[in-house]
Amino acid sequence: MSNTVRNRYRIAVILTAIVLAFAAGMTVYVMRLRSYAAVTFHMDTYVSYDIRCSRPERAVRMMEAAVKRCEELFNRFDPSSEIARINENAGAPVEVSEDTYAFIYRALRLAEETGGSFDPTVGALSDLWGFGSVPHVPDPGELTECLKSVGYGKTVLYCEDNKYYVRAGEGQKLDLGAIAKGYALNELSMAAYRANCTEGIISLGGNVLLLGSGQDGSGYKVGIRCPDENSNSSVVTVVLENTVLSTSGSYERFFFEEGVRYCHIIDPRTGDCSEKDLKSVTVICEDPVVADCMSTAYYVMGIDRTLDALASGEISGMAIDTSGVIYVSEDLTDRIVPGSVAEGYELEVVG
Repeated sequence: MSNTVRNRYRIAVILTAIVLAFAAGMTVYVMRLRSYAAVTFHMDTYVSYDIRCSRPERAVRMMEAAVKRCEELFNRFDPSSEIARINENAGAPVEVSEDTYAFIYRALRLAEETGGSFDPTVGALSDLWGFGSVPHVPDPGELTECLKSVGYGKTVLYCEDNKYYVRAGEGQKLDLGAIAKGYALNELSMAAYRANCTEGIISLGGNVLLLGSGQDGSGYKVGIRCPDENSNSSVVTVVLENTVLSTSGSYERFFFEEGVRYCHIIDPRTGDCSEKDLKSVTVICEDPVVADCMSTAYYVMGIDRTLDALASGEISGMAIDTSGVIYVSEDLTDRIVPGSVAEGYELEVVG
């Protein structure tokens, strides 16, 4: 009997078995997708899951394990984390896991690509501004001195005898907060894949992962948060699928001193808080780490450089300036939901 005949015979037997099962009143189980929503708290922010798959509770358990591991690895305020050990022993090599090594290596490359607008060695500056404790404007002399310890080129990575080492520069403190949530979202994405979850929305702070094209296949309607203080509404809504978007803005964490507003996003090149001409920047791409990094970096760069990037196609996304104009890259023109622009704002396509 040939292979073709054998295959046809097997298919016929299977189909006959199914028909007989229905005729005998037996139950044939079909895998059903179920919707499931949950909210947890990790990495100093809320993590929300809104997914559909055959075993959603299991999928969320797997994703929770992934984000908890990221928390353990990259929380510089946890003395037991590898980042904390690197900072504690700045100037000396510290053995780390391959994951931490790879993440720091990538952070340094991204710092180079952004010309230092993103820099993972900004931890000492962040501490000086008091964003981990009591925010305040630092003394200019202290700021100048602190800037001497900042610089991604001062951190050295090397591998020896199949062991991985990181040596931060003297006085340096690594702070991967600007991309840690992007890394975690990437880990969540892989955990979702392993759990056979291919449809849903996972949100981690200002970072959103879209799995699939939505229940009806037409994409997800995603509202970009209004950057005004104390607002939880959307400033504009876009339809997206199978992608990641990350938003950085001055509305997330800030303080006032002598009537001046300062936000938590620090320009690593000058040490100043980046409260300039932008309210928020949203970057859309397939890589969660890149999206997280670039939304912060372009916010630091300012409106002129960001508009150039949106117009040239260097990045896909949008930027909202302090006058209420929403600048959108040309590739998103057909993705904007008609009538979704919030009152007091206007939309302008660049490209």
